[in-house]
Amino acid sequence: MNIKSLNIELTPSIAEYVQKRLEPILKMLEGHESLELDAEVGKETKHHNKGPYFRATFHLHLGANHFQAEEEHEDLYAAIDGARDELRRQIVDFKERLADRRKKAQRPDKM
Repeated sequence: MNIKSLNIELTPSIAEYVQKRLEPILKMLEGHESLELDAEVGKETKHHNKGPYFRATFHLHLGANHFQAEEEHEDLYAAIDGARDELRRQIVDFKERLADRRKKAQRPDKM
């Protein structure tokens, strides 16, 4: 897992929080080859004082599949949680589609 920061200092507490929040997602994908997760957290710009200016972006490469989740919020930790929830939803949908394909392939044709 690669964690980058944008327009803020990446403190150990922020890095630990990101890792702790993304561990369940990595456990969901155990056994998959070529798994790569990149996280980017930080501020949009250095001069905003109001509005959703914290951003968390996660890029997940799973073989040939690519998932991206992004969230903007007034609180950095809320942005991380929102992006994590979006990434988790995308992975669950992907796994359900794979299961449906397997189920459909196993059914004999009706005559």
